[in-house]
Amino acid sequence: MKDLKKINYLILDMDGCVYHPKYLKTLFSQVSAKMTEFISLKLDIDKVKAKELQADYFYKHDTSLNGLLINHPDKINANEFLKYVHSIDYSCLHRDEELREELLKLDVKVFCATNGSKEHAINCMKRIGIDDLFEGKIMDIVDFNLKPKPDPQSLKLMCDKFQIPTNEETLYVEDICKNLTSETAKNMVKVWFSNDEPINDEDKYKNVIDYKIDYRRSISSTIDTAYITQSVGLRGDLSLTKNWKISYMTNYDFVNKEFSFTSINIARDLHCWQMGFNWIPFGFMRSYNIQINVKSSLLQDLKLQRRRTWYDNNIP
Repeated sequence: MKDLKKINYLILDMDGCVYHPKYLKTLFSQVSAKMTEFISLKLDIDKVKAKELQADYFYKHDTSLNGLLINHPDKINANEFLKYVHSIDYSCLHRDEELREELLKLDVKVFCATNGSKEHAINCMKRIGIDDLFEGKIMDIVDFNLKPKPDPQSLKLMCDKFQIPTNEETLYVEDICKNLTSETAKNMVKVWFSNDEPINDEDKYKNVIDYKIDYRRSISSTIDTAYITQSVGLRGDLSLTKNWKISYMTNYDFVNKEFSFTSINIARDLHCWQMGFNWIPFGFMRSYNIQINVKSSLLQDLKLQRRRTWYDNNIP
């Protein structure tokens, strides 16, 4: 485990890290709907097809925008896309004095690295009341030359610009595990702000996660109130045969008297091929993903995939 006593620099992802994850649904459902509208308009396709492309490009190319620029360069303008999808209502965010005080207490230099737009980051920070703490210290997808995290050059551009060391002096916080795989972040102290998004396969990325943060709070319309969670978690795996494996994870909340996040994974070895099925059966993150692909890394794009992501449930 890497030593936290050496930390002098802090790099935070924006959405789901700088502001409370509880607001992610409200904000991102708006952004996601805007993306669907934009794709539908620019590619002249219906919203159902646009939504499918949006999700497909996100999983294949790290952001939907990156997928659009790769596959439709003559029809997509990045700045126009970013302005359109971030024209949303930020009123759900409220001033967070506790967060501001904690950031001021830290004897470190703070920075924000986002695959979104700088304007979006500033709008969020202004609502929270911390924009002055990050003034001139935000880099967005445009600053990254439109190469989204975890592309190693993106984080390198930030470290070079602000002279941020790429060693254990720097704490790097993300809510998407894959973004921690950046080669530039290899020797940093890497923290995963855990969530239930299917893309976050903890077992797959466990070797790049130095610390994991589980955070639970209750939020009303006007008051952000901490509470004690009483729950029990259960996880395990079962090998039915040499080629079949089932793993599961579930939690029971004794306060609300209900099961919370539950995930079921089924894997099948098909000799030169492999099949994987992930299912989150209920809750806000309800989703599934099934994929059959060739094992060889040389043929990694040869695959059959079918999925429904959690934000498919929240786009009109």
